[in-house]
Amino acid sequence: MAHPIVHIEIPVKDADTGSGFYGELFGWKIAHHDEMNYVSFDPGDGVGGGFPVSDSDGTGNDGVLLYVGTDDIPGMLNQAETLGATVESTKAEIPGVGYMGVFRDPSGNRVALFTPLGEGREG
Repeated sequence: MAHPIVHIEIPVKDADTGSGFYGELFGWKIAHHDEMNYVSFDPGDGVGGGFPVSDSDGTGNDGVLLYVGTDDIPGMLNQAETLGATVESTKAEIPGVGYMGVFRDPSGNRVALFTPLGEGREG
């Protein structure tokens, strides 16, 4: 399987203000998902993403989070760890969407792995 970037999260202090800024600046379509307490963006072409609310003043957040597609989150987390990464969260379900796991690379950057529902190995 290829490992494309499938989702990007841009932390914001306030979901409405942050999403409004990017919507106006780039003309992105903004959607509010009340059931998940999440605001997403669709650029129309290319990878979409969302705006998680940072619980800090914005200066201490972990920055932009890239989601990379894979059909084997546990295997990729193990491989990342072998290569010097630190696993931050093992495979967990995003209800109704898919599964994710997160690691920090040797430089401290956070990267999420993602498998849509109905794809990938169990475990």
